[in-house]
Order: sequence, then C-alpha cells, then structure tokens
Amino acid sequence: MEVTHEILVMLYQRVISLFQYYQVLGQTNSTFILLSSLIIGLLVCCFVKYLLNVIQVQRTTQNIHQQMLNSILLAPIQYFDINPSGRIINRFSNDLSLCDNSTNQVCLDILELIGNFFIALITLAVLQPYFIFMICFIIILNLYQYHFYNKIVSQLKENELIQRSPLFDFIKKTIGGSIQIRVYKQQDLFKKQFLDLSNKCNLNSLTYCYSIRSFCFNIDFIGFIASSVGLFIFLNLNSNDVAIFSQGLLLLITYNDGLSLGLKQLINFATQMSSYNRMFQIIDVESEAPQVKDIDSKLPNFPESGHIKFNNVCMRYRENSNFILKGLSFEVQSGEKIGCVGRTGAGKSSILQAIFRMCEIEDCEDSKIEIAGVNTKQLGLQKLRSSIGIIPQFPFLFTGSLRSNLDPFGQYDDQAIWEALEVTGLIEYARSFSKGLLTDICDVNSLFFLGQKQLICLARILLQKKKIIVLDEATANLDMKTDDFIQNTLKQQLKDCTLFTIAHRLNTIADYDKVMVIENGNAIEFDTPFNLMAQSLNSTTIDRKTQFSYLVFNTGESNSRVIFDIAKNKLINSNK
Repeated sequence: MEVTHEILVMLYQRVISLFQYYQVLGQTNSTFILLSSLIIGLLVCCFVKYLLNVIQVQRTTQNIHQQMLNSILLAPIQYFDINPSGRIINRFSNDLSLCDNSTNQVCLDILELIGNFFIALITLAVLQPYFIFMICFIIILNLYQYHFYNKIVSQLKENELIQRSPLFDFIKKTIGGSIQIRVYKQQDLFKKQFLDLSNKCNLNSLTYCYSIRSFCFNIDFIGFIASSVGLFIFLNLNSNDVAIFSQGLLLLITYNDGLSLGLKQLINFATQMSSYNRMFQIIDVESEAPQVKDIDSKLPNFPESGHIKFNNVCMRYRENSNFILKGLSFEVQSGEKIGCVGRTGAGKSSILQAIFRMCEIEDCEDSKIEIAGVNTKQLGLQKLRSSIGIIPQFPFLFTGSLRSNLDPFGQYDDQAIWEALEVTGLIEYARSFSKGLLTDICDVNSLFFLGQKQLICLARILLQKKKIIVLDEATANLDMKTDDFIQNTLKQQLKDCTLFTIAHRLNTIADYDKVMVIENGNAIEFDTPFNLMAQSLNSTTIDRKTQFSYLVFNTGESNSRVIFDIAKNKLINSNK
C-alpha cells in the first residue's frame, strides 16, 4: 500500500510538470480528469493504509497487554520480590503506551519519509545521470552519521526509560506513606529525593534531545550541500528543458526535508524495540504450577481431614540462595491446634509459603508435603489454596460490597452471612449501614478499624468452614481484648478444624495442643506447651531448659507465670 501511494505521488508530480505540453496539445480536460483520479487514488490509499494500520496496532497491543497481564497474574511470588512495583508499572504504562501510540506512526514515517527520499534520488538520477555521484556522497555520509548517532541516542533513550522505574516506585511508596510523612514532617526530605530522581530522569531526556538535534542538523547540512551541487548541475546542463529542469528543481528543494525525521524515527524504532523486549521479558516469565489438574476432579471433598505432614522439606526462595527450610519434618493430626514460634527469620512464615505452594519445595529425596494423605504437588494450585483458610497479619478489604468481601464467589445466602457477622460481633455495626450487606467498601473503608477488618477476615473463615486454618501472626497488631476474642471464637466455632498459628504473643498459644519451635529452618522442639516448660506434671514453675521456655521467660516474670498456668490447666483438662 505504501509503494502504491508513492507511485501515485510520482505520477501526480510528473503530470504537473508536463501540464504545459498538455495545454499545447489541447488535452486540458483529460489532464484534469487524470489529476482528479490520481488525487482520489491517493485518498483511498491513505484511508486504507491508516485503517489497516489502526486495526493491526489495536490487535497487537491488546494481545501483548493480555499476555503480560496473564503472565503477571500467574507469576511466582519470587518475581515480585526481585522486581519492584515501579518497574512493573513502567512496563504497563510507558512501554505499552509506546507500543499503543508511537510504534505504528514511527513505522509509517520510516516507510514514507525514507521511501520518498530514495524515490526522489532515483528520479533525480534518471533526470540527470551526473547527479549519481552526489547520490553516492549523500548515502555514504548519511549511513556514517546514522551508525555513529544510533549507538549514542539509543542508549540515552533506553537509559531514560529505565530511569523512570525508580521514579514510579518512589511515587507509589510516597503516596502509600503520605500520612506518615506528614506526621513526622518529612515533606522536605521526600521532596528532595523526588527532585533527585526526577533530575536523573530529565538529564537523560535532555541529553537525548540535544543528540537528536545535532543529528538532524548534520543530516540537513549534508542535504544542503548536495542540493547546491545538484542545482548547479541542472542549471548548466538542463536549463533548456523546462520540464526536466522544473521537476529536478522541485525534487532538489524537497527531497531532503523528511530524511532527518525519517532517520530519527528509525533510531526511535530501534529504541522502542527495547520496550518490546522488556514487555516480552514479562510475557516469558515462568509461571506457577498449573492452576487446575485432572486429579482435582477426583477429589471433590479434599481435604477429607486436617492432617498435615512435612517430610524432609527443603525450600529456598531463589536458585543459588541459601535454604530457608532445611529438611523440616513434623506431623499434625486432624483437629490439632498447633502454635509455631521462633525468632525473626527462623522460617516460620516460610512454612505457610510451602503449604500454599507460594514457593515450591526442592525435589530432595522423600521431600514432600501431604495434606489428608495427598501430596500437595499432585494438586492444582486453585484446588490446594481454596481448601485452606488463612487470616493474614494485615487484613485487606477488596473493592466491592461488604457481602462480596465475605462471600466473593456467592456460595452462601444472606442468613449465613449475618450469622457469621453475629459470631464475630459485627452484626450491629453492619446493620448500621443503610445498604447493609450491599454497602460499598470504598464508601466505608475508613470507618473500619484494623481490629474490625480482621474480624471481617474471621467472619469469612467462619463462613467457609475449612478443615485447615492458618494464622500468620494475625493478631500481632491488635489489642489483647480483640486478640482473645478471635482466639476464643476460633476455638469454639472451629473445634474440629486443624489450626496452625504463627504466634506473636505466646499467651495466645499457651492452651494449644502443641507448640513447634523453629530455628534455622528446622523444628528443634515440638511438644505440648507444658512439656516444653516443665519436667513433670508436679512442677509448679518453669523448670525445664528449652528454647520455648527461654522465649516464655523473656515475656516477663508475671506473664510467664500466666502462660505456665494456662498450659498446665490445658494438659490436666485434656487428660481427664
């Protein structure tokens, strides 16, 4: 289509240059008809060219965006640990916008402008063969200029695009922490950091603009020299032939006008290919294990029990990094309440990562995790993760209604939801909203305190009635009263469920069935809380030296006594 367009343009120019001859021959009317036909043909070519271009660009960008989105949604959690959010935002904003808005126009400019340049040079060579020497001069110098500037300009443009990622990341973090920044009066510090990042980004942009201007000036200067020499040749050799001289003069004046823009767009095209490369890097990210497997349909009631077994589990977050879990082995019977404690970095949360397969365990000898007797690696991720309930440390409410937050898949009726809210003590608060369960969370999110948000997560768990519930320091940021309420509710409402709690407060797990102490990726202690603190049932104080008893002692003398009494009463009652 582009070739047809250029041929029609050249025919139009040729007819215009020979218009006087057609007048002498008395063919003025037919000449006007021919010119009108050429103009209509040009309009049709332009319309079809741009229409096809828009359709193709729309399909391409939609396809790339969808593949990127699918890849990000299925990417393993380690990908987000390595790549900051600003970098990902940059790929979906700046890089994708180049694909959506610029690349199509750049390609058209390259084909049209550089095509016009070469067609004009060929026409000049046909009109005046001596101009071929100047054509060789122009092509050699322009190729040298392009080769020299392409290395510099492409790198500058790529640096500019890369430098935007930390800027986007900083803006995101600043917006998220704007309240804390104002509270501690650190506006000037963050403003300075923003200006520093912005200046680094703008410095690359400014240098890029200067380089492009220098490149365009050199191209235009070479074109000026060639045009001057060509004009001298046509004046001396073709001044008697008005048609050839007029067309040659027109081409000499205009042939170089779009070359600098065309070569600049060629450099931009090479730079934009870097954006495509970065987007394809996201598309090529290795995804998690399959969401659905054939075996899932054969286990409709999975898990049939809350039995959990870790056997020689080794896990690390990235290749060539140290192991976080080092041959961890333990077994939890169905319905047991297990507390998991240990120092920061010991590997407590990594156990949950392994259970949910957020991070895959190593294929060591006999290394496996079984839930209800089924190896979790045999299951699809959707089946596995939907079968386990979790209350996270930081509760999160999704956009939508209160009902959709409690029952996102519409599996329960309103009566069941109100009953769950009643158990968690939120029923009166929820009824105070004019729309009840249909209240938009965005409108009332600020009205929920942290403890109430955590109670909403608890109500969601009570609705789902999973056989296995895990708590990742869920009450670490709550007051003691709310903490006790959540713990008592879980114990009363989920008596038959397996409860695995990563504990921040030792008081909350003092009456659990067992406590597991994690250190350096291994379970160094795993027994009842009382047995880890006392040598016998007749003990009246903590008289056993264990890591757990050491942690209890560190809570203070009076509190350690409370923990000891709770653990002892639990053991006595369980033996009755």
